[in-house]
Amino acid sequence: AFLKNTSEGVNLNSQLLEWKKGDNVIVSRLDFPTNIYPFLNLKKKGVEIKYVKDRQGRVLSSDIEDCVDKKTKLVSLSSVIYSNGFRLDIEEIGKICKENEIFFHVDATQSLGVLRMDVRKSNIDFLSAAGYKWLLSPLGSGLFFVKEELLDGSPVLGWHSVKDPISFNPLNYTILDSAKRFETGNLDVSAFLGMRAALKLIHSVGIERIERYVTNLSHLLIEELNNKGLDLLTNFEKKNISGIVTIKNKGLTKNDLIKKSVIATVRDYIRLSPHVYNNEEEVFKVVDIL
Repeated sequence: AFLKNTSEGVNLNSQLLEWKKGDNVIVSRLDFPTNIYPFLNLKKKGVEIKYVKDRQGRVLSSDIEDCVDKKTKLVSLSSVIYSNGFRLDIEEIGKICKENEIFFHVDATQSLGVLRMDVRKSNIDFLSAAGYKWLLSPLGSGLFFVKEELLDGSPVLGWHSVKDPISFNPLNYTILDSAKRFETGNLDVSAFLGMRAALKLIHSVGIERIERYVTNLSHLLIEELNNKGLDLLTNFEKKNISGIVTIKNKGLTKNDLIKKSVIATVRDYIRLSPHVYNNEEEVFKVVDIL
């Protein structure tokens, strides 16, 4: 289904399951609030939130397995940690969930468009993502995936949720048998025209080529930042590298970097996000500037 943003998808996920008092959800403290708040909202139903242990910015499959108990109903995690770029082993986590009969939700906002994602291979039940990051799409575009067998009990319905919306018949209607039932009304057409153009571009290059190219750029960036002695927060094994590389910020502002033609996220860290349109020459230049 096309949605406006990740938050809509995560909230849908939280409402599509039947919760019982004592059930718990496993999340990570390292995650963006979008992937935590909707589950905190379930506390009024007696649902417990469990935070998986993290190790120096890493969320490991073994720790998720240790966190699981008989009351765990859902594991909800990002494919890539937004602040440091750590790439989770989504396939292994999906396997753990399947073996324990637990539902698995993935926030793919920080990876979809640059890293391969196979919902079947990774046993993903729900996936939410925004378009405006790695999918190169406009704000107001996003998507939500749900396994077909989990569609029942839709928490939202609108006039676009039915098979013949133009009949305007509130007495005799059939709900769509796909995730499109969650597209309850008119969407921002311009945003999704932008997404279509972006997806054509991504597919014309090929997601496997993009993943290989971008992770190589990130690896080079990590090496060069290390060589310069900068305080790196992204210092992982190659299998855990994504398109995000961060260093500790020691007083720079966003405007400081913009004046040098560097676009980055600036908080208490500086987050660099090379994509397929960047090159090695720009990596060396940015490192010299920093």
